[in-house]
Amino acid sequence: MLPELVGIIAGFVADPVDLFVLLRALPRYWIGPLFEALLELADFVPIAHLWPRLHLPPTATGRISTLLHVAMAQHPCVIVDVDSAALWAAHVTPSTQLSSSIDKSAIDTLPASILRRLVSLDVTLDTTIRLEFLWTCLDSLPPLELLRTDTARIASAGFSFPRGGNVSLATINALDKYLRSQGVRSVHLRGMRSAPETAAILSRAIGAAPILEHLSLYDAPTLVVALATADLTRVRQLTLNDVSWLHVETLWAKLPRLPLLRELDLWIDHGRLNDDEFSRFVAVVRSLHLTRFSLHAKNLLLNYPERDRVLLAAIANHHHLTSLALHFVMLGNDGIALLRQALPSLPRLAQLDLRYNAYDDRCLPQLQAIVARSQWTRIDLADTLSTAAEEALQAAARCLHFDAKCGAGLPH
Repeated sequence: MLPELVGIIAGFVADPVDLFVLLRALPRYWIGPLFEALLELADFVPIAHLWPRLHLPPTATGRISTLLHVAMAQHPCVIVDVDSAALWAAHVTPSTQLSSSIDKSAIDTLPASILRRLVSLDVTLDTTIRLEFLWTCLDSLPPLELLRTDTARIASAGFSFPRGGNVSLATINALDKYLRSQGVRSVHLRGMRSAPETAAILSRAIGAAPILEHLSLYDAPTLVVALATADLTRVRQLTLNDVSWLHVETLWAKLPRLPLLRELDLWIDHGRLNDDEFSRFVAVVRSLHLTRFSLHAKNLLLNYPERDRVLLAAIANHHHLTSLALHFVMLGNDGIALLRQALPSLPRLAQLDLRYNAYDDRCLPQLQAIVARSQWTRIDLADTLSTAAEEALQAAARCLHFDAKCGAGLPH
């Protein structure tokens, strides 16, 4: 395969991960020549210019392994996930900047030697790494002591637990020690179901984390309740996913006292709030100073004609907002008209996501006026419009996308 042809292919592959999607789609006998051509092309155009990150596959034949070893030596950013760790970690050279992503791995089955190798590479190469662990047993005590070092800079740590029971006190204590000892900027907790007293332990640890800026909680009801008394003043990004209003209301009322909070994702399992609850909810929205707001609250506006006006007026108060998502709130045609009226108050808004809502072709003129703004980088709309309406809108905005799964909840 000629280097010129590889260059043409590379021009169509924007995401470095797509390189291996491409390889899997090719006949097996093409893969070796393709890599040889890539290495040949690297004499003229470095691979790092074609793909800024080299994401290593979990398996490779001997020949491809050899070729990738050469590519790794020439590439400034190599990504190794847990499935690839045993295969590649020993071959990463000191000149390579390692970015290791252990994504949803079974930490209790990951060899300690591999984990130590990844951490030692991070120390040697002075880079940051992101770790996501999936516990396969609620009572397993994770080997987090391997990660507690003074020099390793773990930028993001995620911990996921299986549904069906409470996380053990031993695991909570291990997380407590880890979060207090590490300078982790981002923490993601999924399936963190625990008794109130153990949730309080973890809540205090989160509040004591010295440089925590991004906190994501998925299906962690008791922890959400406990965090209402934690010190979250350093948090800039907050995600509360798969929670009920009953669990989140106390913490929600505290959000205006978080001076640095700029990005907020809220996914409540239903949005059927009574009038008093809705008033308290909107009062908090109005008092924040957000650059990104994502709200998933099923039926929040359904059968309440004036709620869309109140909610959109509160959102319009965020003059620095750059990204807005409203999912399942049942925004209708009147709501689209109100949103159009609110847009002059949101001059920096560049991304808009209105999937899973209730508007139809009757609001087409309003939608056309909305998509006509020049500053949009992406707009997502529900698949509730006719084909003719979709085509009319797409003719006016290339950044427009329609979701074909309207009515089905998607994970956040």
